[in-house]
Amino acid sequence: MSTSSSLRTSNSSYAPVDGDPGSEAYQSQQLNRKQTGAVGAATSAVRGILLQPLYLWYRTPLKLFRPLRVDYLATARALLPQEILSQRVSLRGSTLGMIANAVKQRGWSFVPRYVLQPMAANWTIGFALFTTYTAILPAAYAQASRQYFINSNEALPWYPPVLAGASAGLAQSIVATPLDSLRMRFEVEDMVSGRYRSWWAFASNHMSVVGLKGLYRGLRLTMSKDILGYAAFFGLFEMVKNETIDLYREMRRRLWKRQIDDVQFQLAQLDSMDEKKESVMLQAISNDNNASDVIKGVYEGGLKTWECSIDLLGYIVDNFEGLSAHLHGRRVLEIGCGTALPSLHILKSVPGVSVTMQDYNKDVLELITIPNVLCNTILEPSGDSTLGDKSHVDGDMETCEIHVDSRRMQMLFGKDADKIIGERDIPQLTDPEVQEADRKLLSRPSLATQCEFIGGGWEEMEKEMCRLGRQHTFELIVTSETIYETSTYKQLHDLLACMLAKPGADDSINGCSWPMVLVAAKSLYFGLTGSVLSFNKAKMEN
Repeated sequence: MSTSSSLRTSNSSYAPVDGDPGSEAYQSQQLNRKQTGAVGAATSAVRGILLQPLYLWYRTPLKLFRPLRVDYLATARALLPQEILSQRVSLRGSTLGMIANAVKQRGWSFVPRYVLQPMAANWTIGFALFTTYTAILPAAYAQASRQYFINSNEALPWYPPVLAGASAGLAQSIVATPLDSLRMRFEVEDMVSGRYRSWWAFASNHMSVVGLKGLYRGLRLTMSKDILGYAAFFGLFEMVKNETIDLYREMRRRLWKRQIDDVQFQLAQLDSMDEKKESVMLQAISNDNNASDVIKGVYEGGLKTWECSIDLLGYIVDNFEGLSAHLHGRRVLEIGCGTALPSLHILKSVPGVSVTMQDYNKDVLELITIPNVLCNTILEPSGDSTLGDKSHVDGDMETCEIHVDSRRMQMLFGKDADKIIGERDIPQLTDPEVQEADRKLLSRPSLATQCEFIGGGWEEMEKEMCRLGRQHTFELIVTSETIYETSTYKQLHDLLACMLAKPGADDSINGCSWPMVLVAAKSLYFGLTGSVLSFNKAKMEN
């Protein structure tokens, strides 16, 4: 009231206008009023049109599972002094303040009689809506899957959420129509005056007066509104939710790798590596088609991302939806990891998992495996940014290359990294600086318990693990492109038998038997002795 008065006083402070209707000043005033009224009406209309969708979205859907069909604070609000209600912000005008004031005036019995009873009515409506929707939605999706043969790579059909939402709206309208009828007859003065000792007493009295037919008057209108409204909302809700989940999954499927030229430069800087091995590795990651991919006992091909590693990664992504739940807090081993794409995906997808990565060449672990792990954990770029690095698609997976040394520089030298490195004759990190940066990054708690790197042959690893008492500790073992020589089959078989955990009584989940070994390999390796057929034969013999 005081605000309106101040506005009127402000208007009266303008220069007085001649009251003669024929005067020029009077006509000008009337014209201004008409123009102002026209502008105000147009503004109100536009504002109403623009705000109506926002009203429907924020006012109705956000209260779906706690619908306020009955105001449980109506009686408590009526008992509050008027001066408190007129205040814009007041602790006594809050929900707890109103209830506390009502309890002070009417005693603790006020809460169960006038607050909890209408709240229970609202909860009943929400329960009918929620349980109906959650019960029908899986059945609708199951029916759709029989018709459309849905698999993990196809989009979900649009109509199951609409059908479930319409059914939920129907169930809610049946429960809510009597409450709407009672609400129309509700007078808060009857409660304040003590005519009804509780909200249930008011409801019982009016139900006896109007009868069941009167309670369900307007059912058709309520039913039509709720069926159409909830069908549209839940259809939109599930569509947005599924798109959000798909976007999140795509982000999690993006893997980051170290740039090859970054590896080449570090190889050239290493003093600890003999010239033969360095030459072989540089040729292996070059574009020379005549370079040898593997030199037995020297280099086993770990710097390249092989085809079967990508196939194994895609198989894990597409076939193990329950991977996260089953492997949480358990151990995974990748044998002959190299670029370690399967391990990177598991690290990013399964919280609390512990991944051990083994490769024959310790240099491969330092040059490519550890940097790749850092790129997908601590050094992972945010959002869609690749910070100018190269990006390409490997099969079903997007891999983006990162210049790891630039991030190591920032970690070691902070804002002065460019200045410090730029002053050097060779603007790169030294080998000791690289090792120091990796040591600091890997020692962080988030990685120290999740990652382990083992370099060396399989026989040495098996002996060391047995010495440490760590045999039979891995729930999942993966390996790719490691069966190209038959002479190594026995070592690989013995390592798998030693490392794989023993099955338990409850280890069959979603048709998958755990623990599990996944081996990805080519049917035939030209120029070498290994193949899938020979490996299966050796496996059966062992």
